[in-house]
Amino acid sequence: MTADEVHDKEGFIKLLALMREELRTGAEGWENKRVDDFLEAMSAWVDDWQWPADTNPWTHAAKLMQAAASYE
Repeated sequence: MTADEVHDKEGFIKLLALMREELRTGAEGWENKRVDDFLEAMSAWVDDWQWPADTNPWTHAAKLMQAAASYE
């Protein structure tokens, strides 16, 4: 599931469940597996973000979560 497929609360919850399962089973493709690294990456992504937020807040939140998993 990609962030662009998240359009509502239920989709966001599904994305979080999928991300949690990825992390639990090895986190292939995740750079930031520890909470402190994840939050640091999240902060950096927000700070570096140059474009307007997605018009759908659920989609934007999903992009933030997925970016934090791998943003350096």
